[in-house]
Parts: sequence; structure tokens; C-alpha cells
Amino acid sequence: MFQVGRFWFPDGERHFTQFGDQVADYGAPDRNAAYRYIRQWRCALDVGANVGIFASDFSAKFAQVIAFEPIPTTLACLQRNVPENVQIEPVAIADKAGTLQMYPVTTNCGGSFIYNHPKIHFHQFETEPDTLIEVPVRTIDSYGFPAVDLIKLDIQGAEYPAIVGATQTIMRCRPVIMLEQKPASPELAMYWKKTSKLLKSLGMTAKEKVRSDRIFVFDD
Repeated sequence: MFQVGRFWFPDGERHFTQFGDQVADYGAPDRNAAYRYIRQWRCALDVGANVGIFASDFSAKFAQVIAFEPIPTTLACLQRNVPENVQIEPVAIADKAGTLQMYPVTTNCGGSFIYNHPKIHFHQFETEPDTLIEVPVRTIDSYGFPAVDLIKLDIQGAEYPAIVGATQTIMRCRPVIMLEQKPASPELAMYWKKTSKLLKSLGMTAKEKVRSDRIFVFDD
């Protein structure tokens, strides 16, 4: 574990080191775009919290933040990086409870991904089977959150099943959703289209995409 700016990262991390002391600003334009649509500031869910850059920023604005991160080495950093109003859940999020295999990406802790879910077909990296780890999985709906005003989803191609497992929460709480949609292969582009279609079927509207994240909102 080592420090970049004010954040701790797992050993071997290389992607975030390039940002140096400005690493806290990573993703700031995306967050600021989402904030413009927030009506109440009760609770934010950071799904794929990584080491807590987004969760830390959310914590300064929302009364409560729930950060989901299942990779043990990344989780240890998250626990050191976030303030007390961030509740950490050491689980992956999908469409049903259980366990799944994840592939931890040592050189970019934000790139770790679920490996063996039938609805997830996109893998960014060649995998080595010996490095796969088992992680616990829950759905967002299983928590029964009374109020959710923002959901950020950055889970490397697992966003669709995560939303399937969050439909009750989305319909009940009507949050703003930040959905990662980075430019990539035609296969991934079709996946983003499928995920966007699901959110639109719930009554959400796609708004601007600043850098990596498309913003979805309920217009009424």
C-alpha cells in the first residue's frame, strides 16, 4: 500500500499514479455534471468504489454514502481513505445474491472485473485463472434503502445485472444515476446500449456524457 496525493492505493497500482497530487480531481467533471440534477442530498451509492475517490467527494455533500468494494487489497485502501459518514460494504453488486469470481487487475485497481457472470461478456484483460478470487455478491434491492438520491456505477461491464438487481430501489427512490460508458469495442458499445435501454424502460432519460459517465435522470 502506498500513497498518491491524499489517497492510499494497493501495491502495483500504476494507472492512478499519473495524476499525482491531483488524483482527488479524478472524475470531477462527471461528478459535477451529476450534482446539477440532485434534488435531495440524503444518500449516495458508490458501486465500484475502488479506493474511495468518488465516495470521499460524495461524503462532503451527502448525509450518508454507501461504498461497495469487494477486492480485499482495494478494500483495505478504501477503509483508510474515506470519512466516517461513508459506510463500506465489502461485496460485489449484481442481479442476485451469492458468490462470483473476480479478476483483480494489479496495475489498475479500478479495472478489476467480475469474471463468471453469464450476463457479462466483456473482459478488458487476458486472465490468469490462478489469480481469480471468490467474492460475496448482493443486490442493491436487498438492502431496502429508504432513500437514495445518487447511484454511481463503475464496475467494468457488470452494470446491467447491477441495475436489474436495483430496479425496485430505482423506481421507489428515483435517483440520479452515473453510468460509466467509456469508448471501446463494438461489443461493449452494444452492452452500453442494452444497459441504457434498461434504464430508459424504467422511465429514466439519458442526459449529457461529460467524460466517462452518462447521466440518467427522472425528468418529473
